[in-house]
Amino acid sequence: MDATDYLNGVSGMALRYLACLTLRQYRRPLTVGGLVSAIEADGWPIAGQPNKTLADALRWELKKKRIIRVGRGRYAYGKVPRSTEWWMRNELARIRSELFAGTLADTDAATRELRCESGESARGCAPMVVEHMVVERMDKGAGAICAEILPTLPTWFGFPDANEAYVKTADANTTFVAFDGSGRAVGLTTITRFGEYSADVHLMAVLPDLHRSGIGRQMLNAAEDWLRAAGVEYLQVKTLSASASDAGYAKTRAFYAAVGFRELEEFPELWDPSNPALQLIKRL
Repeated sequence: MDATDYLNGVSGMALRYLACLTLRQYRRPLTVGGLVSAIEADGWPIAGQPNKTLADALRWELKKKRIIRVGRGRYAYGKVPRSTEWWMRNELARIRSELFAGTLADTDAATRELRCESGESARGCAPMVVEHMVVERMDKGAGAICAEILPTLPTWFGFPDANEAYVKTADANTTFVAFDGSGRAVGLTTITRFGEYSADVHLMAVLPDLHRSGIGRQMLNAAEDWLRAAGVEYLQVKTLSASASDAGYAKTRAFYAAVGFRELEEFPELWDPSNPALQLIKRL
């Protein structure tokens, strides 16, 4: 597959791979519209009329039984050999890197941000790409990295006392840190544990110019793999509820929905009345 074939959005083989892997990530049936939303939320614009393009791609995967129909207009992950899944992931990583590295080379970052903030959909806001990124687990000692990243995100982390508490928690608990090819920390995710079967995404932060580049998803994938191996069955996260209007946290909720979290309960006064908390949960 040539990455230049997808300059106007993914279709064909790449979209078939994305559909399979997205359904695997969600672990539950999705409609065509739900799949479109999940794929585009991950930074992949779909060519043409997204619902129609995806429906065409699904027909091929249904024949191969890598995707199965489980009801009227609902699809689920079927059976994909481990080696084939590995190939899919690597091909998509290659396409993302080549495609967006090329299309963004002559696009000013401030212009991209203006386009996105003005209300243009994800289909017009291609994500940045982090070359040679790795995610490393730090069981302790990530406080200094946390202290460097949080001040770059005043929309989400604008309270010094709260930031100090985040730094202490990152220093004392398992944290997954994303590093770019130069060794710079570009994101972190701190996990806290509650008993034997549950855990909490205590903190997730990515440098603002690298939002929608897949860093958050990769850190979360690494954390979930680690938690499953430890026997953890449920992962929760708390964020600002939609009942408090905030554009930054609307993006946060959209991200967690895209990676499989579901709203469980709102706590209007857990933090304070002006900051109602929303609890989301995901079964691992």
